[in-house]
Amino acid sequence: MVVVVPDSDLTWKKELTGTFEVPVETTLTIGGGNLIRASSDGRLKVLGTLSATGADGNRVRFTTANRDDPQPGQW
Repeated sequence: MVVVVPDSDLTWKKELTGTFEVPVETTLTIGGGNLIRASSDGRLKVLGTLSATGADGNRVRFTTANRDDPQPGQW
């Protein structure tokens, strides 16, 4: 499944499943403190701009949705 975001800027606030596409001339913003969990089929395809801005103690983290037995390479 491919989900195409509208032609406006977005703020990320959910688990990544399937393919999430950020079109040309669109910005996906992921603010500090967000934890992005990706399922095994989760794909983030950025044709526009990805802005993931964190700071010490308020980082943006990408990880697997597999909370029980996370393995290297799952995300």
